[in-house]
Amino acid sequence: MKIPTCQIFAWTDSTIVLSWLFGNLSRWNTFVRNRVVEILDNIGNQNWYHVQSQDNPVDAASRGKHVLDLKDDKMWWNGPEWLSTSNIKYSRSETITTNLERKIISVQVNLKQTSGSYSIATEFSRCDNLTELLKIITYCKRFLKGRELGNKETTITTITRKLEEALKICIKIVQRDTFEEDIQTLPRS
Repeated sequence: MKIPTCQIFAWTDSTIVLSWLFGNLSRWNTFVRNRVVEILDNIGNQNWYHVQSQDNPVDAASRGKHVLDLKDDKMWWNGPEWLSTSNIKYSRSETITTNLERKIISVQVNLKQTSGSYSIATEFSRCDNLTELLKIITYCKRFLKGRELGNKETTITTITRKLEEALKICIKIVQRDTFEEDIQTLPRS
């Protein structure tokens, strides 16, 4: 007996997940790639769509709604009302592409230590990798600007921009320390 396959429609409120599903597998790190392969093997990517966070029934539980309140929550049991209509608007327009996982940066840091002087660049070696260093610098910048540390910016564009700014800071510090004499002899313009 052959059981006919039915069409599956999958929804996520994560635009990053959508970008992973529609992106090139070779770009992602091993963990992400393995999860994406598992999803693609089971469902494929043809019928994945974006749902607004307020229309995602799972968000109620993950945001601390009490289990007794979920018992009578129509959204929890049936999903958003528009899901029951015959004319559903399928949206992929909010899918963004991300290069965050793809970035592979190879950096060689040359530090110059002169006796009796201190350089912040010597502290760079305390970090295990460049990503850790960039995150620390980003965090410190937010603190120094008087921002509330609990107010986290979470968009990929913002995070990428902040990490790129931190990388530029690292480069300037190392250049200033390594080429201190050369910089001082340059004519001021």
